[in-house]
Amino acid sequence: VEENVVQGQNFTVRLDLFNVGTTSALKVKIEEMELPEQLQLQSGALTGEIERISAGATAVWEYVVVSDSAGHFVAPPASVTYQADSDADSIQAAQSTIFASAILSPTQKNINLALKAGSYMSLGLLNTVSDWSNTAIAVGALTFVIGGNWAYTKVKTSSADRRRQRALEELEGKSDQ
Repeated sequence: VEENVVQGQNFTVRLDLFNVGTTSALKVKIEEMELPEQLQLQSGALTGEIERISAGATAVWEYVVVSDSAGHFVAPPASVTYQADSDADSIQAAQSTIFASAILSPTQKNINLALKAGSYMSLGLLNTVSDWSNTAIAVGALTFVIGGNWAYTKVKTSSADRRRQRALEELEGKSDQ
């Protein structure tokens, strides 16, 4: 499954079939279990057959689905049966592993993209929403402290200037008499 699965967008499920045996696997049948309710098949098939997978080779089976809701997707195991090259009467069976993937809403996708960009811009320091919120709080508090100090200094300077001005006016008024 692709890295970022997004609700309403097609994504590809890929099964890699490895033949780790010493002989070819013939008539390899793939049967994907039923898809979860939120997924609809768009192209490809859940069942199929590959004529031959040589020893040490890999075959790929893919199909495309779309999800109508965000949430968690658990891929059911696929059943694989094959006939060993050396034994025409023996049918072997195997199952794929179960894997899960988050299906993001379009908003979650945009948040992930913003976090990724933010991670690059912050040189890897801010990677999560929590990192960004804590930084915003710290910057806000620092801005408040610096702004408060600036305002206090301005008021104090202005008050001193007014006192100085009154003192000068008082001195000038006494010297005129």
